[in-house]
Amino acid sequence: MHKEEIKASILEAYTNKESQLASKIVTTDRSHLGQTVNFKISQSHPVHRWLNYKEGYSPNLVKWVLDKYGTQSAIVFDPFGGVGTTILTASKEGFNSYSNDVNPLAIFASKVKCTHYTEEQVVALEVLSRELKSLDVDSFDPAQVNNATVLSYFQDQDLNEILKLSSWISTFDNKGDEALSNVFKLAFLSSLETVSTHKKDGNGWKRKKNLTKKSFLDVMSSKMEIIISDIAKSSSDNSKIGKTFIFQQSSFNKYVLPESADLVICSPPYPNCFDYSKVYLVELWFGGFFKSISDQVEFRENSVSSHVHYKWETRNEIYGEHSLKDKITEYLTLSTEWISKPHNKRIPNMIASYFNDMGACLYHLSNNIKNGAIVSIIIGNGSYSTLPIATDLILIELSEQFGFEVIHLEFCRHLGTSPQQRVKMTEKELSYLRESLIVLRYNA
Repeated sequence: MHKEEIKASILEAYTNKESQLASKIVTTDRSHLGQTVNFKISQSHPVHRWLNYKEGYSPNLVKWVLDKYGTQSAIVFDPFGGVGTTILTASKEGFNSYSNDVNPLAIFASKVKCTHYTEEQVVALEVLSRELKSLDVDSFDPAQVNNATVLSYFQDQDLNEILKLSSWISTFDNKGDEALSNVFKLAFLSSLETVSTHKKDGNGWKRKKNLTKKSFLDVMSSKMEIIISDIAKSSSDNSKIGKTFIFQQSSFNKYVLPESADLVICSPPYPNCFDYSKVYLVELWFGGFFKSISDQVEFRENSVSSHVHYKWETRNEIYGEHSLKDKITEYLTLSTEWISKPHNKRIPNMIASYFNDMGACLYHLSNNIKNGAIVSIIIGNGSYSTLPIATDLILIELSEQFGFEVIHLEFCRHLGTSPQQRVKMTEKELSYLRESLIVLRYNA
């Protein structure tokens, strides 16, 4: 079969699936959730703004789901916890919640953000923050970071100050209050990009056109002022705070939550070739989460197959199948001009592995939720070689094999693609490039 015929049959399958779900779909033009499915809003929310996490979504979206589907005693779960947007918002609304993630930076940030700080700790943070502003950094030996790439992303003067401030933060461990040390460490990590010669861009870091004139010490001090202000405000009302439990574990491997969940709110990685061990390379190394290349390899092995920088092996067990798997793989493999690029050769296998991993996630999720539980998934679609990958529709097909039914599908906002692809795609094909909210009900 010619690849354009394969593409036509894939698009027809998308159309048929949308027709089946027509009564449950809210289109992009009618969605009011467009601004809530990315992290931008979080940058103006206390506590949520402590670390910029570009793959996150906003607390406004979590609040919307909690208001619409949460019951008074619901247990909330996020199997892709990220930096804690779901559990932090659920906690402030009085819900007990759990989260899984494999990213040690995200786990760390979640724990710092979800900690309840005492008035005594706030005072101690204020004292240490004043000490920071007048600190003689030259009195400390520089910390060691064994990655030449991340070190090259800073000018010598900034790098010297950063490494010595890292040593200063490590002295907190001897003062017996890990919570205080963690707050300063998070402020330290969230300040790195500001003074770097590079910035996060797509699936990595690219050189900036303009560099900041501020010193790292000034940037970190300003971040501490924001954090302390947020802590002081949030600690004044703990009347209905729910408990949070954060686990560093993969959701595509078997796990058992302490109690079954009633409501799931999550956003799994998208099959967009983003490798989060590269996107957060600087923070992961300067934070000591990566000490060797083997740590980065392990991170990738335990992550959903959403990129090509690890030579994924098919998991031992297949969880669910979707009807378009072979057609998508065949189409991408036949795209000889596009597939000739070295990394692109791995994309067909990445797409197949991605949906196998997501099938495993849905299967293990079904064993950790109650009958009748509501599962909300924020997911984005992409395209390769002008073929839209309707991840939302394929995940729905997979979920139906594990006892889930769709009760709501909202196309929240349009997504873009490269100019090279856009000019070759029809309006219908481009319409599948979107970020969606899938709401499922589990029927055991």
